[in-house]
Amino acid sequence: MRLALFLLTLAALLVLASLKLDRLDIGAAPAQPPTAPSPRTPAQPRAPSPSLAALSAPPMFRPAAPPPPINAQPQPGQAFALVGLAGAPEARIAFLRDQADQRTFSARPGDAVGAWTLDQIEARCVVLRQARQRQNLCLS
Repeated sequence: MRLALFLLTLAALLVLASLKLDRLDIGAAPAQPPTAPSPRTPAQPRAPSPSLAALSAPPMFRPAAPPPPINAQPQPGQAFALVGLAGAPEARIAFLRDQADQRTFSARPGDAVGAWTLDQIEARCVVLRQARQRQNLCLS
């Protein structure tokens, strides 16, 4: 009984050893330890693995449109800033500055302000109207 168990264990060890030997390439040159690339030479890119193929696929969504240029200057009569309010509540005057040419002017309700019309003057804000568009300008 002990002899049979010993022979069975020995046979299993021989099978495992033969499997490991099949994986080794005895005729190949001895393996050299990997060396780190020198900092002066760029590393060679590796081919993506199949599991990472989705990362190299084209994007699902188109990139966003580029933002408008920051230094775009407004045209005269298009952008205004409220710089002051004066007068009694029933006869108020608004002082507006054209952002394009820095020209300051006064306006009352119903006056044309560029392509806009001064619709109403409130305590700290004015409302400009152009067709169906409304623009609120407030004191800062």
